Amino acid sequence: MSEVPSFFLNFLRKLENDNYIIELRIKDIENFERRTDRVFNRLSSSIILLALSIIIAGILIGSGMSANTGIEIYTLNVIILKLGLAIAFIMFLVLIISIFRSGRL
Repeated sequence: MSEVPSFFLNFLRKLENDNYIIELRIKDIENFERRTDRVFNRLSSSIILLALSIIIAGILIGSGMSANTGIEIYTLNVIILKLGLAIAFIMFLVLIISIFRSGRL
């Protein structure tokens, strides 16, 4: 029992004086990597969908606030609304296609 502290003390002295490499192996690291990859894919896709939702909500609120103005502004708002929704829809489709192609969601 008294040899255990001296063993650790000698071990620590050797670590101080020499360069040692510590190798750590984790069992089933591939499974862990796949799980973390899926978690981060789901997290990033949900953040992107949240951003798209905020953009669409902003476009809708902005177009609703300026609906009482002149016909030129209203026409411009409708065009911007359609353009914004089309861009958001295209981004959503690209996201969904990339998720299904990777097969990791």
